[in-house]
Amino acid sequence: SYSLAPTSADISAGVGTYTFNVNSGAGCTWTVQSNASWISIDSANSGSGSGVVRYIVTANVGPERTGTITVNG
Repeated sequence: SYSLAPTSADISAGVGTYTFNVNSGAGCTWTVQSNASWISIDSANSGSGSGVVRYIVTANVGPERTGTITVNG
């Protein structure tokens, strides 16, 4: 099993780079995928054991938006 920390983020309208931790046991493999065109993964898209995922959010010039990143094990 694995857990994420933090599980959500409230991000300002400007462009930025952010991170979250994937906490899992040794040998537990996982993959990461952005589900929004304005969120890009800036680290490895997969890992084994615990790791840090870095992602970039582009600037928002319109209404509030919601996006997700999926981690599958």
